Amino acid sequence: MLEEMQKKNQQMMEEKERSYQEHVKQLTEKMEQERAQLMAEQERVLALKLQEQAKLLKEGFQNESRQLQKEIENLKNNMKNSSGGGCILI
Repeated sequence: MLEEMQKKNQQMMEEKERSYQEHVKQLTEKMEQERAQLMAEQERVLALKLQEQAKLLKEGFQNESRQLQKEIENLKNNMKNSSGGGCILI
């Protein structure tokens, strides 16, 4: 009877160990999935921020280009208006 109780106890302990190992495995897999999802989300956010940065940079150059174009037009107008020559101050 004592041997039978020891066997049952041993089986219970083995079952608890298997259950524990399975639980650890599931938690590890879940953590890996969440980590992969987080990495993917961070990559998406980074890509969006880089696109926004490129857009702002492009717009900045376009604004500078427009400003230079206005200055050129002003110079041309000043040159036409002051056909007598001389120095043009801006």
